[in-house]
Amino acid sequence: MPILEIIKSIAKNHEATIGICLGDIEDHNKKVYEASLQFLKKYQSIIILFGNENAIQDIKRSSVYDI
Repeated sequence: MPILEIIKSIAKNHEATIGICLGDIEDHNKKVYEASLQFLKKYQSIIILFGNENAIQDIKRSSVYDI
């Protein structure tokens, strides 16, 4: 079972705190960020994004949300 499916099954009945580490590929990080936002809309959870300064800045530039 993919890790996201496992997290979804846990989050259905409970809050989940999820840590996600960003990588060096900006496009991939943006996809991770968008998937995280969609997950948060559906489940009451906390998602913490970890990454180096460049990865965080890339997400901040492409985001309409405060990070």
